[in-house]
Amino acid sequence: MDIWQLVIGIGSLLLLTAIINNIAENIERKQRERNIRILRYQRRIDEITDQMALFQQFDLPHTIREFLQNEVMARLEQIQQLDNKFNAAEEILDYAKQHGIENNASEEDYEPTVFDVTQLSEDEFLQKIALIRHLSQYIQTLPVLAQSNRDKPMNIQEILTDYRYQKINQYYTHKAQQHLQQENFDLARKAVESILTPISKLPVKTQVIQEIKQQAESFLNDIKNQKLQYIEKLAQEKNQQEQEQQTEPDPDVA
Repeated sequence: MDIWQLVIGIGSLLLLTAIINNIAENIERKQRERNIRILRYQRRIDEITDQMALFQQFDLPHTIREFLQNEVMARLEQIQQLDNKFNAAEEILDYAKQHGIENNASEEDYEPTVFDVTQLSEDEFLQKIALIRHLSQYIQTLPVLAQSNRDKPMNIQEILTDYRYQKINQYYTHKAQQHLQQENFDLARKAVESILTPISKLPVKTQVIQEIKQQAESFLNDIKNQKLQYIEKLAQEKNQQEQEQQTEPDPDVA
């Protein structure tokens, strides 16, 4: 009888040990999963803030900045749900101070520094345009966590595309005007075509891009007209010179 009690006691102890080990493993597994999720949120926050840092000098539309800021704050709140020691409210305040975000700031209150692309070389300008395109691609792959971003009826991709073509229009219109001042009509035409060519490849054109297209087409017609007027002027001057040469008295005859 004592032997059976010993066997049962040992069996119970082994069973209890197995249960405790299983509970400990489950707790450790959940902690690992929690830490992995926290790390993923932190990495995504770093990615978003890095993207925003690249565009500090850009006058990005308020909607884009607000969208990215909301995604950062949503992830800070998710980290707090996973880690009771994490103070999301304090982190959000620190983040807002670092990025100059005011509470309840509206689009009307947003006054960015105007990013004047006309002062850039063409290589610098194309690099900036590539950054805007990259931001568009990044946002397209970004999981949306912020409820405020889900509720808003906005199309981030359309807003970024409009912004990119506004900058393209600003840059090449300025270039064309410079060429016109130098009466270099062919370079002016090529500058305006640098606006129209990529627009023609867009499958869908927003109202903003339609307006840019119409303005560029009108400007292109003006350039063609100015070139014709310039050619006519040169022809008239040449005819006038020839007539003056014909009316001048021949010194040998005199």
